[in-house]
Amino acid sequence: MKQLLLLLVGVALLGCGSKSADPVTSPGVSQTESSSGGEVADAGRCMPDGPGYEVSEYDTSGDNTPDVRKLFKTMGEGSLARLVLVCREADLNGDRRKDIVRLYNDEGRPSREEADRDFDGTIDEITHFTNGRISLREIDTSGDGMIDTKIFYEAGLPVRAERDMTGRSNMATWQPDRWEYYTEGRTVRVGTDLDGDGKNEVIGVPNIEKHVPYVTQAYAVMVLEGSHGDGSRSARRKAGWEQLPRGDSPIQVDGWYPPYGIPAPTIVDISGDSLPEVVVSLNDGFLYAFGSVGQRLWRTSYRHGKAILFSSEATVADLNQDGSPEILLATYGDPDVHDSGYLMILAADGTVLHDISLPNPGHNGNGNGAPAAPTVGDLDGDGQLEVFVQTFDHGLDHFTVPGSGTNCLLWDTARGGPLRTGQQNGPWMLDRVFDDGFETGGTSAWTSEVP
Repeated sequence: MKQLLLLLVGVALLGCGSKSADPVTSPGVSQTESSSGGEVADAGRCMPDGPGYEVSEYDTSGDNTPDVRKLFKTMGEGSLARLVLVCREADLNGDRRKDIVRLYNDEGRPSREEADRDFDGTIDEITHFTNGRISLREIDTSGDGMIDTKIFYEAGLPVRAERDMTGRSNMATWQPDRWEYYTEGRTVRVGTDLDGDGKNEVIGVPNIEKHVPYVTQAYAVMVLEGSHGDGSRSARRKAGWEQLPRGDSPIQVDGWYPPYGIPAPTIVDISGDSLPEVVVSLNDGFLYAFGSVGQRLWRTSYRHGKAILFSSEATVADLNQDGSPEILLATYGDPDVHDSGYLMILAADGTVLHDISLPNPGHNGNGNGAPAAPTVGDLDGDGQLEVFVQTFDHGLDHFTVPGSGTNCLLWDTARGGPLRTGQQNGPWMLDRVFDDGFETGGTSAWTSEVP
């Protein structure tokens, strides 16, 4: 383990600040009362608020403290009377506060679920059910108290996600700028609204070729219009992007190794203008940032004087909680040049804040350094971030970030999340926490240990 000490100074550009103490709010949707009774010391809400209720509690972690509570209500009268489950909730992390609650209708079917995914005492995920099956999940991924992600389901499977990446939504209006579409649970296409007009665009990084046989002259960023209106502009170049912004001549490799970089765009708002930028390496030794209408904002060299050096995809997070995101990338190069691996951290304006040689380099015939995008997250659950860098030559480097927080992870791993959707994370581990039989303690998610 290597500790990464951050002494970053910057102007707050992006509203990723600390998590609001207010309940999560869903833009464009009226709020529904979710309590079944008065709250108690463990922040639970499965409490009787009149006659005809029964409460059951369970200790599933073996610490002699109940961590699951069920509330039943008597429905019907006389011989038709029956107990129906109307609420159940659980403490997932052993802090004696209820982190997730599911509400049921009079038939015992799920109707609504609320969850505190990061265990800070504030609800940040709301799940809605229709006829007992999940139909909509709303998530606050930024910690500002406003829903920014909505995932729609049919027959229990996700079919579409809408995300407000730039904070354009308000209480009255839901204004997404990212759309994902799924078939049988798999991502089939992703669209992004770069210019704020409410319509998604298609973004790619093609190579530009000349001669016979073809020789790559440069890599460029291409933005095409989506299929909107009568479709006459579908797949046409977006206004402002008619001339493709491009890099310099790409770095050449004599032979097969190291492999060329894969120019994958990172699409987030780093400037604070509520429109996403495109951050990408174009295999020429520079990381670029382009604005929403194709203008180059900056480029920063990661070449380090090497003849051959490529970079990973960039990831983005506010590492020091100042409201302005940092950009992370790793480098790799010639297998026989054993100081090719770096972890670089840039400010939102492209300034190099940290340039860290990866420790204990080894040798691997594929390359030296780290081809994979740095992953940022709180692995050990202490509320502070870690950075993970996978190398060719000496395994996984683990950096800690003292003083950091988890409230602003804009693009935390390759393609934006573990589902590799080209977008931030989707649903988290709470998806199946209320499957039938969970009270038996047969799953690690109900112990006091980290799942």
